[in-house]
Amino acid sequence: MFETTTSDQLAPSRGLSTAGYEKSKLTPSERLLLPAMQRAAAFRFLLSRLWDLYLPRKATLLKPHDPGHFERMLRMLRGEIPMMIAEMAP
Repeated sequence: MFETTTSDQLAPSRGLSTAGYEKSKLTPSERLLLPAMQRAAAFRFLLSRLWDLYLPRKATLLKPHDPGHFERMLRMLRGEIPMMIAEMAP
């Protein structure tokens, strides 16, 4: 029913994050806040996917996606599961 995320799909986002770093390096305070911002973003997308799954809007093109990807990402960012397991999970 849901599409799975593979490590190949995550590779472009890794490239974007390193490319941005080359142009403007993060300040120490930004570097300190980055993990919290990553967790906030994963939580926001998890809530959005849960909302679309359990309280769908009347939109013909809306297709609910698996919220499990962002749950795994959030758990990985919180240090609950290793990154390799988060990437391999269906």
